[in-house]
Amino acid sequence: MTLDDLKRFCDPSNPRPHAQNPFSQGGWTFAGDDQLLVRTAPIAGVCTLFTPDCCKLFESKYLPGDWLPVPACSAPDKIQCPACDGEGFITCNMGHEHDCPHCFAEGVVEDNARMEVGGAEFYQRQLALLQGWEISIRGETDGRIPPAALRRGDDIGLLVPLLPRHRGGPR
Repeated sequence: MTLDDLKRFCDPSNPRPHAQNPFSQGGWTFAGDDQLLVRTAPIAGVCTLFTPDCCKLFESKYLPGDWLPVPACSAPDKIQCPACDGEGFITCNMGHEHDCPHCFAEGVVEDNARMEVGGAEFYQRQLALLQGWEISIRGETDGRIPPAALRRGDDIGLLVPLLPRHRGGPR
């Protein structure tokens, strides 16, 4: 995997340093955020971060189940911000206009469309990044739903499933 491949998993607007750019740690190079993390062979010139301890995340006691191909999909288009109705600003109770804090004055936000894979749900935009990968849904252990295991060649990853929706609630 190249540095440009890894950058697709990063979010420069995320306030956490480990989510903004790929980083190296413990002889590996990582990229991702708080829900999706991929690990590949070391890439020269990538800065080292010591926290969080990502190497420990891959020493999981959870064993993968059956491997399935990540379903074919593309990232959904952004949608109109429901907080500001796509205007990019909101009016406070004093009558002043302010940049919308939900869409950062853009008027659009990420579509949180979900997809089911192997009985677990994930954001479609994350699965779209993982085309050509395989995923293994691991069963509940100790009352917790562990991250799904990912693999593509020698590269591996973890993807946190979404919490189940309440029946009868909004979709």
